[in-house]
Amino acid sequence: MKVLVWLIAITSWHWSFAADSKSSNTPTYKVSVDAKVMSQFIDRGLAMSDGNPAMNVSFLYNLGPQFRLGFWGSNISNVSNVDDNFWFKFIADVKVDFSNNASMFLYIHDDHYYKSDVRNGQSLGVRWIWNAYSGEFEWMNNYQGTKTSAEYFNLGRLWPVYMLKAGFKAGYTMQAAENYQNYFDLKGLVTYYFSSNSTIEGGATMVSSDSQFNGRGKPAFYLSASLSY
Repeated sequence: MKVLVWLIAITSWHWSFAADSKSSNTPTYKVSVDAKVMSQFIDRGLAMSDGNPAMNVSFLYNLGPQFRLGFWGSNISNVSNVDDNFWFKFIADVKVDFSNNASMFLYIHDDHYYKSDVRNGQSLGVRWIWNAYSGEFEWMNNYQGTKTSAEYFNLGRLWPVYMLKAGFKAGYTMQAAENYQNYFDLKGLVTYYFSSNSTIEGGATMVSSDSQFNGRGKPAFYLSASLSY
């Protein structure tokens, strides 16, 4: 019910914003496809695929120049005490461009985990990009399957290095569950752009208070290749 209310609110805001946009921002009504293959799936410093290769894919339908609806999926393993093997999200987001180098995304995710529904929940957030800087703030209503809320934010920066871009992302999770501590996560990364829609990335991650995650928060390295259409 909460997801439906937020979705209606975002949709209404989108059409109000689009009505005032320039005529050059014509609706595309196309499907955006993003695929990423990884040596392992690490989300906010936590291992999601037990150190095994993983693939993330999203399909989003553009209902205009700003608003998209669709879904995202990834294979995962043992993120809780059962053999979960698939993470699925329904997604709605709104993009606001302030300039060629500055934009903001408002989003809502409805998360489902299979085979278990223990970790199902919703998240609301805002993500922004300004030149070489990025940031995000997100609110979750079922942190790590505890049925309690959490807030997450991060800041990042990229620098051009020859034909590459190198940088970092630093995040912090604040949560209400008694059996978890707030923690920092840090990621260093290097990205090579084959084209405007294909990249290769390598990096390393670590978190503070990693012992509370039963080995999922240990320092780790990863490689990934992504393609967007």
